[in-house]
Amino acid sequence: MFVEELKEKQGKILYYQAGTELSPLVDAYHKKEMEILISQSPLDSHFFTFLERKIEGLEFKRIDSSID
Repeated sequence: MFVEELKEKQGKILYYQAGTELSPLVDAYHKKEMEILISQSPLDSHFFTFLERKIEGLEFKRIDSSID
């Protein structure tokens, strides 16, 4: 399962809230061989929160915010 593989590899699912252009951050993470989910809708963040509540251990983090 894709989600399980990402959790094992990265610990959390990283995503970027895309506007009209992709951030250089996306390229930087790809160069580190990290998967980034590109979110196109502002509603996606609400859906991610819903999934975090439903699936134990699932965590989404925006790459353009603090990911510590």
